[in-house]
Amino acid sequence: MEDDDPDHQSPHDNSIEAEKLSKQLAALDSFISACDSNRKISTTTSYKNLSHRVKMRYVNLVKFITRSAASLIASSDSDMLMHDSFNDVNNDDSSIVLDGNFRQIMSGVSEAYINAESWQSRREILSILAPKLSLKLMQSSVPGITKGRFSSPRLHARKYGVGSKVEVTTKVVQRFDDCQIAHFVDFIVSPHVCTDLPF
Repeated sequence: MEDDDPDHQSPHDNSIEAEKLSKQLAALDSFISACDSNRKISTTTSYKNLSHRVKMRYVNLVKFITRSAASLIASSDSDMLMHDSFNDVNNDDSSIVLDGNFRQIMSGVSEAYINAESWQSRREILSILAPKLSLKLMQSSVPGITKGRFSSPRLHARKYGVGSKVEVTTKVVQRFDDCQIAHFVDFIVSPHVCTDLPF
């Protein structure tokens, strides 16, 4: 009867899980000790119900462990590793590996975007990358990108082509100098034009 229940776990399975958990905690304790810390691991099954003070203790412990692991894995660039790992945990792009070449390219794009004199130029620059990258990835590389500033270059790329320059038609405003205006007023109020007016 118990074999028919897919959620049923035998006591043997539970003991294996408990033994595995015990080994993992011992290894984590050993790692923390190797990092010259006397912090102790405590576990919980209901983090959300803990008090703020206790939650902060857990948060600080996790930060310490991840910083220590990052320093071990990438000693020269541990900050960059931390940033890339936790920039956006829920982001679908978390599986994308940002290599050095990509970073240099995005740094150049970011610099060009910042130095552009008009929004039209910025939109043209972004239209090169926007159709191929996600909003989150663009925001991590180029400062000040909003959803609107991301959608507009995508539309630009679809409508005019990737990176294409759109000629803006300028409106010419004809200006008159004071002499021309005075001549016009003299003509309008002259007896040749205003013959029947009471003034």
